[in-house]
Amino acid sequence: MRIDHLAYQRATNIAGFGFILQLVSAVVLLIFGLRAGDDTAWFVSLYLFTGLLIWLGLIIVFNQHKLERLEALEEGELTATAAGSSIFDRSGDEIRVAARRLRMMYKWVLPIVSLLFILLLVGLAWYMFSLLSKIEEPGSLIALMMTENKGWLIAVTLGLAVICFIVSRFLAGMAGQKVWQSLRAGSGVMVGSALMLLLIAIATILRYFEITELVSIVAWVIPVFMCIVACEVLLNLILQLYRPRVAGEFPRAAFDSRALSLLATPDSFIRSINDAVNYQFGFDITSSWGYQLVLRSGAWLGVLGIVVLLALSTLSV
Repeated sequence: MRIDHLAYQRATNIAGFGFILQLVSAVVLLIFGLRAGDDTAWFVSLYLFTGLLIWLGLIIVFNQHKLERLEALEEGELTATAAGSSIFDRSGDEIRVAARRLRMMYKWVLPIVSLLFILLLVGLAWYMFSLLSKIEEPGSLIALMMTENKGWLIAVTLGLAVICFIVSRFLAGMAGQKVWQSLRAGSGVMVGSALMLLLIAIATILRYFEITELVSIVAWVIPVFMCIVACEVLLNLILQLYRPRVAGEFPRAAFDSRALSLLATPDSFIRSINDAVNYQFGFDITSSWGYQLVLRSGAWLGVLGIVVLLALSTLSV
């Protein structure tokens, strides 16, 4: 693929779309959670708001990449038409301002964005933990709010979860190209949002069967998940200080979560498992008919096993 300013312009537009989608999702959940009285909804909205920092960082970086490519194109044209001019005898760092700013962004702006992302996640998680601790105290006068509009909450969370997952898969596909590899961070944010929204939808569906304990569990899972993401980003930030730099390559941003990127591309996870199995057996066993049959029928075999266990539990000898 040709790496020019048009490629980075498209990436900037995609990052802008991701920012708007993240903002709309967060605002919708925040308004619904506060107006309908559901704590889990506005808890998740706080996590969605933190993702706006990542999208903003991607927009700034991709736009600077576009300016750097335009600057390189203009320099090449001027060099070809004004050969021998003294201004072009100087080094590239002296005349390529956009390229110097781009390197500064990878050196300072992205780490600062990652640090702010960590502080925001930890601060909001601490606030949620303190609120949930007060609710769990014996004799507490406040309780976890659960909306009576269960159908609306299921529709909103499932709808947004599907949209976020589809967008995350689209971004993961784009990130396969080297020019767009930074979009993995946006893909991770989207798949993390989809996962939290799906948990809320499942917990709300179980409320129809008088099972409300899962709602409390999900309310605790949300800040725990935020802390886990913050710890991974902090680890990436520390390791980045000691990771050797490769000339001509830009480092992966610290807020680009490896774990969430893996959830956005489950096919790569399965491919890694296949490679490990082939390595252990010493030949390409994953291409055999037996292995493919197990992959195709594994889910149905699991369902059959559960049905048999349930049927056996109804019998008495």
